Amino acid sequence: MKTRWIFVWLLVLVLSMVLVMPAAAKGLTGSFYTTSAGCTAGSVTQFEAAADVYLATARGNGQGGSLPDGSYYVRVTSPDGELLGSSITASVVVTNGAFASCYQLIKLVTKASDGAQGFDLTTVPGGVFKVWLSPDADFALSKTHNFTLQAARATAQAQEKNPSGAPEDDQGDEVDDGSGRGNGQGGWRNQFLQFLEQWRQLFMTHRYGVAA
Repeated sequence: MKTRWIFVWLLVLVLSMVLVMPAAAKGLTGSFYTTSAGCTAGSVTQFEAAADVYLATARGNGQGGSLPDGSYYVRVTSPDGELLGSSITASVVVTNGAFASCYQLIKLVTKASDGAQGFDLTTVPGGVFKVWLSPDADFALSKTHNFTLQAARATAQAQEKNPSGAPEDDQGDEVDDGSGRGNGQGGWRNQFLQFLEQWRQLFMTHRYGVAA
C-alpha cells in the first residue's frame, strides 16, 4: 500500500513538471528592432545621438514575427551586460501584434548612474549598446537588439587615445594644466622646463644674491 502511494505522488510530480515546463521552454517569441523617428524606415542600427533611437515592432516589416501582446519592461546595457538604463514600469505595450506607439528609447528609461532621463553612454570600443524588452522585471524572458551611437564611439576612441583625461595641445600631446594629470610629451616637457627654471633661479640667488 505504501509503495503504491509513493508511486502516485511521483506520478503527480511528473505530470506537474510536464505541465509547467513547456511554458518556460517556449521562451519569448517574436522580435523588435531599432529605427529612426516615425518608425517607418525599417531596421536602423547606427545613430548619431541617443535621442535618435526609436523602437518598432517586427510585424509586417520583414524582420520576423511580432512580440506577443502585453506590456514590456525596457533596459539598455553594454554588450557585456553592464546596466546603463532601465524602465521603472512595463512601458512598451504590444496590442494585436503592433506597438501602441513609436517609442523613443530615451523616454522609456532612466540612467543607471543618476536616475536622470535616458541611458548612460558606454565606453565599449565602437559605441555598441544592447536594448532589451521583457514582460518581466527580472528579464528572465527577453528579446534584445544591438545598435551603435556615433557620439559614444567618439568618446570611447578619445578615452582609448588619452586614458588620463588630461587636455591636449594642437599636436595631440597632453599638456600640464597644473593638476599633475598630464603624462604625454607636452606634460613632461613643461615639467622639465619648470624644473630647469627653478634651478636657474636658485643658482642666481646663490651666486649674485638676486633671482633673475
